[in-house]
Amino acid sequence: MSESKPEIITSHAEYGAATGATEVAAAFPDQIKGKTIFVTGVATNGLGEATVLALAAHSPALLILASRTPSRIAEVVEKIKTAHPSVPVRSIALDLGSPDSIKAVAEDVNKTVGKIDILILNAALVRPNRYIDPLFNLDTSFSVNHLGHFYLTEMLMPSLEASAKSSPPMSTRVVVVSSLAQLASPIRFHDLNLEKDDEELPEEERPTPNPLLEAFTKEMDESGYRYFVAYGQSKTANTLYTIELAKRVKSKNIAAISLHPGSIQTNFDRQFGTEQADKMVAGIPAEFWKTRDQGAATTVVAALDPKLGEHSGVYLDDCQKGTLAPWASDEKVAARLWEVSEEYLKKAGY
Repeated sequence: MSESKPEIITSHAEYGAATGATEVAAAFPDQIKGKTIFVTGVATNGLGEATVLALAAHSPALLILASRTPSRIAEVVEKIKTAHPSVPVRSIALDLGSPDSIKAVAEDVNKTVGKIDILILNAALVRPNRYIDPLFNLDTSFSVNHLGHFYLTEMLMPSLEASAKSSPPMSTRVVVVSSLAQLASPIRFHDLNLEKDDEELPEEERPTPNPLLEAFTKEMDESGYRYFVAYGQSKTANTLYTIELAKRVKSKNIAAISLHPGSIQTNFDRQFGTEQADKMVAGIPAEFWKTRDQGAATTVVAALDPKLGEHSGVYLDDCQKGTLAPWASDEKVAARLWEVSEEYLKKAGY
C-alpha cells in the first residue's frame, strides 16, 4: 500500500525547503503592490530583513518595520532605500515586553496609517538564563513571544479590519512566525515559568521526548532553567494563538497563518552566543540549515498566497502545509490559552 501524498493547499506545489523569499515575492507581485505591511523583529542579517527586502521589490504602499532597537532597523532601511528608493518605509521602536510601548505604537499606527493589509509577527526572544517579567510574573520568552504579539494584534485590529473591508476575501493576513520548537513543549498551564519538574505536571502538559530536539531540550542554565523548552512553549503558544485567532476573525475577512521558517545557523549564534550555539548544533548535517532568503520564504508564502485564504489557521513548513505536535494544534487548548492571555493582560491593567 503506497503512502498518501501530503495535502497541497498552496498555489505552488513545487516550492520547498530550497525556495527563497525573493522567488516567492516575484510570483505574487499583485499581492504586494499597494499594500501596507507591518513586520516585527526586523534587524540586519535576520529573517525580518530577508522578508522585507523580498517584499520591497514589488512596490508596497508602505513598509512598517518594528524592532526594540531602532539602530537594528536603520541598516535594513538603508538597504531598502538603496535597492528600491521609491518604496516608503517607516521604522518604529517597539518593545514587545512593554504593553505601554505596544499600546502607544498601535494607537499611533491606527491614527496615522489607518490600514494594515499584512501583519507579520516575526520577532522572537530566546534567553539562555531565567528572567521573569515583573509586570506579568511570567517567563520572558512567553511574555514577549506570545503575549506581546497577542496584545499588539488586538490593538492593531482596527487597522486590519479597515483593510479587510476593501480587500479580496481573506487577503488581509496575520502571519505568526512560530518554529519547529513547538515540538519541544506543550503549554505548561500549571508551570508557565518552568519551575517544576515535568513529573509534577498533569500528563497533558508534559513534553514527549523528541530525538530531533533532544540536544536542545536538555540544555539548561546553572539554576536548572531549560531555556529551549521555555522557547518551545512560547512557539507552541504561537500556533495555538493562530488557530483561535483564525476562528475569531474569519467573519471579519481576515486570515491567520503560522509557520516554521526553517533553521538559520547565524540566528542560533545571535540568540545563544557562538560557543553555546556550536555545542547545541554539533552533529547536525549542513543540509538542515537554510539561507536567510530561504528561511523567509515560508513567511512570504503565508502572507501572499491567495489559496491560503481558504485555510486560515493552518501551519506551514518549507512553504507547504506542515505538521504540528498534538499539543500545538488542540482547539480546546487554544481557546484556553486565549482566555489565560486575556486574564494576564487584564490583571496588569490592559
